[in-house]
Amino acid sequence: MCRTTGKDGGDSGSDQYTYEVRHVYPHDPKAFTEGLIADHGSFYESTGQYGESELRRIDVNSGKVLQGKALDAQYFGEGLTEYKGRLVQLTYKEKKGFIYDKRNFEKTGEFSISIEGWGLTSLDDQLIMSDGSSTLYSIDPETSRQKPLVQVTENGKPVEKINELETVDGCIYANIFHSDRIIKIDPRTGNVVSSVDMTGLNPDPSRPYSAVLNGIAYDARTRKMYVTGKLWKHVYEVSLKKVSSPGSTAPSALAPEPESARTSSRISW
Repeated sequence: MCRTTGKDGGDSGSDQYTYEVRHVYPHDPKAFTEGLIADHGSFYESTGQYGESELRRIDVNSGKVLQGKALDAQYFGEGLTEYKGRLVQLTYKEKKGFIYDKRNFEKTGEFSISIEGWGLTSLDDQLIMSDGSSTLYSIDPETSRQKPLVQVTENGKPVEKINELETVDGCIYANIFHSDRIIKIDPRTGNVVSSVDMTGLNPDPSRPYSAVLNGIAYDARTRKMYVTGKLWKHVYEVSLKKVSSPGSTAPSALAPEPESARTSSRISW
């Protein structure tokens, strides 16, 4: 169950956070990142662009691609998640999703979707996907059965352009396309309960317009969060700090972080 610190967001507003970089790791600057997973010292990444889309396993520390599988040229890779011990990958406009053996990347199945594929995550026994709108959908890859799950709202208004997704402690974190903002969503209600401003994380002035923040990975074993973007040179391990709460007249000063938080990099927003 998503922990929301006793409030439900929505009309009552959302807590505002900023970030602190813990570590910086190398990332392939040619990778058009569409989905990212962290697991036992590896990243699993789905990259996009026609003729360039891949499924990859990457060493976290070196950025080296340890394993890769290219998609056929007619497919544009999108969101990626682990589901029931397998990897599941969406495609953009091709109305297809693929299922892979996690160990050898052998394709073991595929399924259909009726909308564009953007972000993908798993929550309990559900697969949850985004299509760039304010709606999140559940999808059963065994039957291709798809249905709207919830509309995402903040201060009572729909939040559009929801992109890459990640589940942390029962909550869904999401990138907002062409924005430096990540939101935390309560999947029971669709309310945005927290928001973090990632401005300045990748300050490269030469990056192209398409090189947007897009990639959230959470390692449940180490409780570390990582973020990156399309065509970014780095993946960043970050911790988050609250700036203000609904009803605040001004951002509060950032309190010193406890020693326990510095050593565990716990996510608490």
